Amino acid sequence: MMKNLILICGASGIGKSTACKALTEVLPNTAFIDSDYCRYMNPFGFTQEEIQIVVSNISNMMINYFACSTIENVIFQYGFHGVREQIFSVIIEVVNAQNIEYNFCPIILQCSLEESIRRMVNDNRDEARIQRAIENTRHIYDAYTYPKINITDLSVRETCFEIMEVLREVYHIVEHIEAAVHNPSTETQEALAEVEEMKKILALGKAYTDVDEMIQEMLAE
Repeated sequence: MMKNLILICGASGIGKSTACKALTEVLPNTAFIDSDYCRYMNPFGFTQEEIQIVVSNISNMMINYFACSTIENVIFQYGFHGVREQIFSVIIEVVNAQNIEYNFCPIILQCSLEESIRRMVNDNRDEARIQRAIENTRHIYDAYTYPKINITDLSVRETCFEIMEVLREVYHIVEHIEAAVHNPSTETQEALAEVEEMKKILALGKAYTDVDEMIQEMLAE
């Protein structure tokens, strides 16, 4: 059985992790590697030692999931800003050294600047972090030819199904995809509904007037 490495990339704060978690609930025989938790250190300064730890954490998880007989798809969310693209290249070299056969299926998620800011504010990111994300992570994906999905007006559920359409149409991953897209199981529908409901609950606690004011201020800069 050929394995699939599904890379979901895009600017910081766009909603990669949320989409990947929902996608994992939809696709059977799937594992999700969250790059954020593979480098959850305080502080984290991209020292050589810390980079080696991150490479080891992520590559070992990939190798172990690929070796698992019940896992067909490995979803990995990542951003290419800064030195992260070089780190990803090293991770892939380590995995490839194990002579593992897999399909590489990268997809870029994009959204409007205003919606990106709104999502980061709702994720409780401070203004300095939001500004760094805008300046350092949005523009770099223009040069990539990977399939792109604009998720500005999409719900988590809709984003998830758009990703599956790309997997089916572009990368020809057909097993399980057809059924998951057109005939989602009751468990799948319930899982996606729970994700959507949680996002609504979190949003209820936000002062949207303040959010809109912050967005307009940042767009004006």
